[in-house]
This record gives sequence, structure tokens and C-alpha cells, in this order.
Amino acid sequence: MNIIFRFIILCLKVFIDFIGDLVGKFGLKLTPLTFEGICSSLSKEAKSEFLQTDYLRNNCLVFIENSTANNIIPLSGQYFLRVWLTQLMELHVRVKKYLKMDPTVSQVPIKRPVFILTLIRTGSTFLHHLMNQDENWKCPELWELEDCAPSPGDNAEEDKRRIAYCKFKWDVSSVLMGWNDIKKYHSLDPHNPEDLIFNIYSDFNFIVSNLIHEGMEGEFTKYFSNPSKKNSDLYDENLKLRLQMICKNANMDRRRLLTMHHVTPVNLESLIKAFPDAQFITIHRDPVGQIKSACELVRVMSRSCRRHFNNDRVGFGRRVLKGATEDGKKLVNWRKSNQFKTDEFKRFIDIQFKDLIKTPMKVVEDLYKDLDMTLTNSSKEKMKVYLDNYEKKTGKSKYNLKEYGLSEEKIQESMKFYTDFFQV
Repeated sequence: MNIIFRFIILCLKVFIDFIGDLVGKFGLKLTPLTFEGICSSLSKEAKSEFLQTDYLRNNCLVFIENSTANNIIPLSGQYFLRVWLTQLMELHVRVKKYLKMDPTVSQVPIKRPVFILTLIRTGSTFLHHLMNQDENWKCPELWELEDCAPSPGDNAEEDKRRIAYCKFKWDVSSVLMGWNDIKKYHSLDPHNPEDLIFNIYSDFNFIVSNLIHEGMEGEFTKYFSNPSKKNSDLYDENLKLRLQMICKNANMDRRRLLTMHHVTPVNLESLIKAFPDAQFITIHRDPVGQIKSACELVRVMSRSCRRHFNNDRVGFGRRVLKGATEDGKKLVNWRKSNQFKTDEFKRFIDIQFKDLIKTPMKVVEDLYKDLDMTLTNSSKEKMKVYLDNYEKKTGKSKYNLKEYGLSEEKIQESMKFYTDFFQV
């Protein structure tokens, strides 16, 4: 995006937030993010579905109540969230209509799917992109995850429009996050394979949003971290249908699904119920490096929903460490349980981050054996080209833990149970 347009977008955000805060000083509140506001923005069909579906309505009410608490999110952020929630609900309706129009979607084969299931900032995106060089995998792209109905591949011209919109949306978001910063930490390109979080949002499952600000640390986190069994099962049943929709035109008779799912939103019992033959790759990284990197990413990505000059670094550090600790406990408990084990194939595959970075091709070759996949010479060459380009464009980032209210000792103590169990 042209630097002039980027400057104009930033100026507009600062101006809108200034007006919102100025009006607030006189006792008036401009709050576009309200339940009534969402309802008024929806189409008639989407509004009816929204009001009649308890879990969508309840999830939305909890999200709005906590995200707008204490006026932490400024006027521009509330507006963007309102647009986002509206689009999610319209997508939910499109998915439902498409499934009625083409019920064969539920028969699209997803055999032995592979989930890269890890803590954030452990190299999952790197591994995902590297393995995506092999065409025997179907790795859902960002635009597909965000707009899966109608099925990608049904209409080439319509797909071009959706891809263009996805690019525009994330270009604008990248400006608000910090154009160069987000490109450095996690570039958002429509054609990149991405995290399933971009898809599960369409069920109004907002647990990952608990990192945005302090108002979402308490009741918000408790509510979304503990869905009922009925809702957990529903989330993953819906996830499977949406992935089948994405894979409908992807020749799945000869390919396997490879996707990425960070631990926070995952209920492993319901996920395996939906995908009984799933395999899981978990990458383990030294928690100090992982937390440092995660703090920076969360700080950058949350910029679009906060005031431009407001930086709650200590809050980000507290929330990221707490989240990583809870996720680490989930990983350990899953491994200790006999519930998820199977003799038919290797359910869980562990990778050390340091090995992935030092000898990526050896890690991939070993990984393919555990996945019962053949790594062809052609795929090997494509992966090597990717690695050459990756090394050229990737530089080291500097982090300061003290700015986030953390220390190496505090992180190591908090995550000791995890590093001991997985021998990190």
C-alpha cells in the first residue's frame, strides 16, 4: 500500500479517537459497539438467525460487555469490531445456506488430517509454510478461512473478488498495527496458510481476544475458556463442515489436510470426536524466547483496537505469560491422558524448536515418516528454495522483557512443569 494512503489511514484513526475522547469529556459516549448496533447492521436473514441462536447471541453479549469495559477500546476500534462482528454473522448465515444448497459437502473426505497444535510463537507458521511447498497437503489459506462460503473454486471470478477484499482489509489492518512491524512478526497475506482461529471466529468463539486488554482477563476469559460440552462439540462439528467446504474442490482423494491450531481455543476431546484419525504436531520452544516473541506479536496486533499512543506493555506481559502457562498445562494433561492414544498411528509428534531452526529439512524428513507420508524429490527442492528465501528476508528481533514486567527467572519458574515434561 502506498505510504501516503498509510499516513492518511493513521491520521484518520488518531482523529476519530480524539473526537471520541473529546466528546466523552463532556459526558457523551459514542459507542458503535453495542448489541443493538450489531443487530441493526445485519441483513434480515442474519439478524433472525443471530437472535434465535443462543450461543451466538450469548457469546456476542459477553464479548461486547467486556471489550468495551472502562472505555479502553477507542471509537475507531469499536467501529472496526462492529464491522468485524457483522461480517462474521453474515458468513455464518452464508455457510448455513450453502450447506443446504449442497449437502454433499459433508461427504468431502478429510482422511488423517494433521494439526500443528502448539503454543504461539513456537515456529508453527514457519513449519506450516515449509510443508505447504508439498502439493500433497491442502493447507487452507487466509482468505479461504475467513470466507469459506461459497466453496473456494466454485467460481474463479468470485474468488478473485474475495481475495482482493481480504488483501485490502489486511492491508488497512496492517497500517493500524504498524506496517513494518506486522510484516516482521507475522505477515498477513491472503494466500498464506493460516491459523484456524480465523475460521472459528465465525462461531463467535473469541477466547484468543482475551489478550487485548485488562478488561478481558477475568469473566471474559473464564466464560470462553469453559464452554459447555454441547458448545464444544458444536464448535468442532461446525469447524469440520467449514473445512470440508474449503476442501470441496481440492482433490482430497489424493491429498491430506494440514492446518494450524494454537492451544488456547482447543478442546481436544471434541476435536478428536470430529476428526477421529487426526494427528498432532507440537513444537516446543524455550519459554523465555517464546514469551518474548509472543508479547511483541500481541502488542503489535492489538494496536488496531487501542489508542495510537497507548501501550500497556506490562499488561501484555502478564496476559501472555498467564495464557502460555494455562496452555502448557493443557498440553501436559492431554499427554498424560490415555483417552487420546491410539495403536493405529502416532497421535502426537513432538519437535524441538531449536532442531526445526537448525536442521529444518531433517526435521521434515523425520516428520514425514511419523505421518506415513512420502517426501518426493520435487517437494524437497521446493522446500529448499523456500528456506533460502526465508533466510534472506528474516532478521533477528530484539526484545526487552523488563518492559513487559517479566524476567527470565519468572518465565522459567512459571513454565518449569512444561519444560520438565517435554524436556525443552
